[in-house]
Amino acid sequence: MCVKVLLNDEQQPIGQVILHNAESRTKIDGKLELVEVFKKEEDRVAGLQKWFGIRISEQDKKEIVDLPTELRGWNV
Repeated sequence: MCVKVLLNDEQQPIGQVILHNAESRTKIDGKLELVEVFKKEEDRVAGLQKWFGIRISEQDKKEIVDLPTELRGWNV
């Protein structure tokens, strides 16, 4: 699970981006909205970079393979 606080132009918190399991959601003004569903682990890894600026190394990607939390359907 990852959570990022969204800020307005005045750097005040206005909401959150949440990545949990195979979904990415935004929560703004108390309204939760689904923005992306990840079908494969490579999509979730791309989502981590897109939404949170987190880059997963090639070695770390290999470490995800065969874990219970891995989204199936990718080739490392």
